[in-house]
Amino acid sequence: MIYMKQPEGYVDPTKPDWYCLLHYSLYGEKQSGRNWYLLVKKIMLEAGARMITGGESFYVFVEDKAFCLIAVHVDDFIVIFNKSGTKIKERVYKKFQERIRTGITNLGEVSWILKMAVERDRKAGIIKLHQSVYAEKVDRQFMIEEPKFTEQPYPCSGEDSMLTLQDWEMTGEEEKHDAALLPIRSAVGCLWWLAHMTRFNSQLQA
Repeated sequence: MIYMKQPEGYVDPTKPDWYCLLHYSLYGEKQSGRNWYLLVKKIMLEAGARMITGGESFYVFVEDKAFCLIAVHVDDFIVIFNKSGTKIKERVYKKFQERIRTGITNLGEVSWILKMAVERDRKAGIIKLHQSVYAEKVDRQFMIEEPKFTEQPYPCSGEDSMLTLQDWEMTGEEEKHDAALLPIRSAVGCLWWLAHMTRFNSQLQA
């Protein structure tokens, strides 16, 4: 249970020292993410979903030849269904509309999710995921105008796999200055995301 002070402008003049018991989680609370996950899970299971092993945010509905697959990322739902699975999708939507005051919004076909663009070629039956827009944004953010290239795969052990003090000493003053201004943690995080999502050949290079 979570209690909070009465919000400004809504203080009960007869009980100004009373606190409010929260019936719904608020953004910013440590428990909010977990409470939202538990609510989504409860609604999905009530609607007839099954969860795959190791996929805590992936729900499967199968009824005869009809299927509906729903992947959840926070409050974004990616829904895949066949023609006969349309009724399943509508049933799930209705469940959420009944349980969530603000309701849910169908934004149509997904075109952008988790910094990935989604493109379809229906005639060829192909779905493409790419991060070209995100990669270009990372280039601009960290001023990577002239990327360096190296042989693949990059050595992961031995003398060639790490920077040494000698490497730093051989770097010019201008490069040292630029390196000091680089938000290295943010840069590594952006490159890590590219490497683990669609650009498996991406590597952080000195």
